[in-house]
Amino acid sequence: MPVDAEHGGKRAVGCVSLLIGFLVPLIGIVSIMPEGWLVGIVVGFAVAAAAASLTERLLRGRWPSGRALSVDSQSIRLLKHEQVEEAINPAQHVNAMLYHFVVKRNSRVRKGWHVIVLTLEQDDTYIPVYTFASPEQFEALAQRPLFHLLERPKDESLKSAGVMRRLHTAETYRSMHGAEVTLDEFTRLLNTLQEQFTHWMPKS
Repeated sequence: MPVDAEHGGKRAVGCVSLLIGFLVPLIGIVSIMPEGWLVGIVVGFAVAAAAASLTERLLRGRWPSGRALSVDSQSIRLLKHEQVEEAINPAQHVNAMLYHFVVKRNSRVRKGWHVIVLTLEQDDTYIPVYTFASPEQFEALAQRPLFHLLERPKDESLKSAGVMRRLHTAETYRSMHGAEVTLDEFTRLLNTLQEQFTHWMPKS
């Protein structure tokens, strides 16, 4: 399963096209009409939006990240250009950590959307996979009850604190090395793991 369709390289090119699309018409208009700052800014915003949209369409499906997730009965591996980044043995016990949190501000996804995460851990090796979902999509997810809300412990119990500590550790790995997939791919992955690895994968 290819992952990270919207990888950092694409986002960097998108930002550059946005910046160039804004500056070129602004500088061009101001050089012709020194008092035309307002017109230049308005035109610059319009051109920047068009440039970013065009860049996204041109790059869509044409610049893969090179990362992929491989799952079979012998191993679960995170690969980059066919080289193993992380690997765990599903025949042995695997800690499956499932959690979610709500996006607090608009960024790549809208404020109020959910980041849904599955992190597999074995002997301090982590394979974090995540996706984004609207509130409606999250509510419709069949496995939704399995996902803990990532937050500070609400009580002082050692169990609650321990669970949250493990989830926050998993989130640190996700933020640095997480593999992003679509919601459909994420759901398919959950179903596959629940069907194949009943001895450690939680079921709703």
